[in-house]
This record gives sequence, structure tokens and C-alpha cells, in this order.
Amino acid sequence: MLQIAPSVNGYPTITLFYTDEKHRNKGYGKSLLIEATNLVLIRYGKVGLTSDVTSEYSNKTFISVVYKPVYKFITILGR
Repeated sequence: MLQIAPSVNGYPTITLFYTDEKHRNKGYGKSLLIEATNLVLIRYGKVGLTSDVTSEYSNKTFISVVYKPVYKFITILGR
């Protein structure tokens, strides 16, 4: 599963990336990520991606597809 959202920066951002546990380690998620990335790049010239910094496996996948970490941030929820 992959979701692409519009961005205020003028280019789309992948905001959700998930592979069901029974289909992991088969290359499906990475193939989807590559295809979606290429389609967005063709149309917009840029693509962003947000991820959970604690999701080590997903972040390795993103880096293998040539995404580069730019920054980390923490959200603090109020009461």
C-alpha cells in the first residue's frame, strides 16, 4: 500500500508505505515504491517521502531506492 499526497512545496510526497506481513520480503513493496517514484518524477520532477525514523527496515528500503534522509523531527502531543 502506498499513498501519495500533494505538498505545499509544489511536488507530491509519499506519506504512507506498507506491505502486509504475509507479502514482505518478496520485493512487492520495493517494486511499488520504485514504480510510484518514477511516475511522480516523470510528471513533477521531484518527489518527497516521509517515514517513521524508528522503522529501520522501511528506511533501508527507501535508501536502496535512492531516497536520502534529510531531517528527523519529533511531534509532541498536547494534553
